[in-house]
Amino acid sequence: MHCHDRLHSALTTFVPLQHQLQLASSSPRNRFESCQELNNRQKLLSSEYSLVLIIDTCRLTEHSLGMLPSEFWDAITEQRFKSIEDPASSADHTSNKSTAKLFDAEIAAIDRMRCLFVRRRHAHLPIARLPPEILARIFWYAPRDISSTDSRVAKMYMPDPESIISITRVCSQWRSAALAHGKLWSDIHLSRRGVSMFLARSVGHALGLEALHTEQIKRLQASLRPCDWSRIQMLGVHCSPAELVQLLQSHDLRTLELLCTKNSGYNGINTPLFSHTCPIAFPATLSTLDISCFPISWETFPRLTHLTGLEIHAGPPSPAFSSIHPDDRYCTLKEMADILCRLPCLQSLSLSNVFSRKKERRTSHVSSVDPHTTTISLPHLTTLMLTGSGNMYIKLFAAISSMRPPTVIVLEVEPDYDDLLDLQTLLDKCYEMVDSPYSLKFNLLRDNHPQIASLSLTLHDKHRFDSGDRQPNIYMALKQPPYDLINNMRQYFPLEEVVHLELSRDPAADSRHHKTLVFYLFLDIDQSVTHLKLSHNAIREALSTLGRGYNPIGPDESVPESELESEGPKCRTYFPNLQYLELNDKTKSVTPEEITEVLRKRYESGARLQELCVDSGSEITEEQRSCLQQYVGGSIDWR
Repeated sequence: MHCHDRLHSALTTFVPLQHQLQLASSSPRNRFESCQELNNRQKLLSSEYSLVLIIDTCRLTEHSLGMLPSEFWDAITEQRFKSIEDPASSADHTSNKSTAKLFDAEIAAIDRMRCLFVRRRHAHLPIARLPPEILARIFWYAPRDISSTDSRVAKMYMPDPESIISITRVCSQWRSAALAHGKLWSDIHLSRRGVSMFLARSVGHALGLEALHTEQIKRLQASLRPCDWSRIQMLGVHCSPAELVQLLQSHDLRTLELLCTKNSGYNGINTPLFSHTCPIAFPATLSTLDISCFPISWETFPRLTHLTGLEIHAGPPSPAFSSIHPDDRYCTLKEMADILCRLPCLQSLSLSNVFSRKKERRTSHVSSVDPHTTTISLPHLTTLMLTGSGNMYIKLFAAISSMRPPTVIVLEVEPDYDDLLDLQTLLDKCYEMVDSPYSLKFNLLRDNHPQIASLSLTLHDKHRFDSGDRQPNIYMALKQPPYDLINNMRQYFPLEEVVHLELSRDPAADSRHHKTLVFYLFLDIDQSVTHLKLSHNAIREALSTLGRGYNPIGPDESVPESELESEGPKCRTYFPNLQYLELNDKTKSVTPEEITEVLRKRYESGARLQELCVDSGSEITEEQRSCLQQYVGGSIDWR
């Protein structure tokens, strides 16, 4: 044990010393027991160079009662001096050099002890008396206005100006703490007043600025001095290509790390970024680039070897971009592959609508990438998001290679007109990139409402579910028939290991035959499922199966209405190991009595449920709850 560690132990041992002395003075018995305790504590303080604090117990009992804290610690300090400076205590202490080293170690130990005392003191302070530096740290995380449109929030967090201003109005102490910490005033929105005040209060700290149109950009350039431009760490601007070039070339942005820009040049003048007429040079400090709705010269996209985050959103076809040539609006698969190969440090990649749809696809110099022969090496990739129409996104996904599977993979892909998605290539790559244990989430989109999920499906295997990690390895939103996806999944993922199944159907979903068909696709994996969560229209179709057994049907077979409503031959109970059932029934598609009847049938077949959770937005009577509880072994949560 080092010297400072021993001193730390010694001081810790003597913290309750005065309390022991007070007990010792109360009665002879307490005096004896207290002396014994003090003797035991003294034994703990022994060391190779006389760390023992030689304090006579009886003498301390007589003279230390009523001591002030300063007197108490002075007495201990004197004993430490004697222990260190006494030449007879150890042969190693004979030189001044070794004695000085011992004092250095003691000072370090005392500093550490002081930090411990300060920390314990702060833990007992009411919030009104917290030190200013701690208050400022808390203010840093003040919640933002829910109506905030700041596009940079998810990329790099900075405190919200409006929240900080509100904090200064709470009390004088909070106002003083907020005004004294310039970092709290470093996020500046040109849409708000008081820009000069924010600049003055944030002197010496990195800045985050946002200007959403031309007038704000003019105000930005008029308000900032050269020393302010060099402090900008994050910049969010809505501007034309020409304004962006002028902004980047005319000012010293030596500390810029994040650039988030959206094209507002709807005046018909849209020169492609990175072309010879619109050259852009980024500072070497830039680590994250977000480009939205700009025409881009894809062939001359810069080599940004230091970039760790890239987002490109080409945007859906719009009249505002009618003057943009398709070659500058969209890229080919080969051009995108070449761009990504020049970004070796990329950790986060998000591409949206960067490939043209089939009817808009250019016919000249079309080049493609074969995912089986082409590899795009992104060794540090952790987040991948691809959104658009057609198999080009699937081919790009299949060509990407990483040292470790990304922690977040989001694919939102729909068929390109009459083309079917290449599910085999998609799932083959998913299987390669998803580690076991796995968790998958799919939203199968409705044809007439691409933004509304017709079917939502989430699967967790046992190891993933037991770990408590509910974040899916892969999230996919596909416009695809359910049976196509599920039947193809069986070839790649061991669905028989799924223990947690979530199924949701849109209340406006299609025919009854279509609804019934989906749940039956999972009946051959029902033996492993222990947790089942059902939402909306999936509830009624699933409960009709949970309450009785049916022979499994194939994807092309139909189930007549009359057969669903009849008892039929009971072959076996589906989901026999089901322990937990959760129903999200905001539409109130089933009654408590219907749920009770299903649970009764399962109970009588030996498949008793252990937990039930129903979120319907309505109350149940005590009688209804009592009926349910007969068939549920554990708790019932009805809300």
